[in-house]
Amino acid sequence: AQHRLGKAPGSEPGPGTDAGGVPAAPPGPAEERPHGCAECGKSFSGKKSLRIHQRSHAAERPYPCAECGKSFNCHSGLVRHQ
Repeated sequence: AQHRLGKAPGSEPGPGTDAGGVPAAPPGPAEERPHGCAECGKSFSGKKSLRIHQRSHAAERPYPCAECGKSFNCHSGLVRHQ
């Protein structure tokens, strides 16, 4: 992606995406998304998704690019960047 081909048009997160550029889940019944963020109230179906989301509030980016040093809050963001 970025290091091989340059940034693709539309590769930046936009409306309807979370901090990791992942499309935001459509709203659903609370019982389908029982894991709520204490910071903003957004709910998730899985604990892992909540943990990844919480990194956006803490600015935690544990996945650095070995080539340029830019860091990402989830592994998929790093993979998409490379």
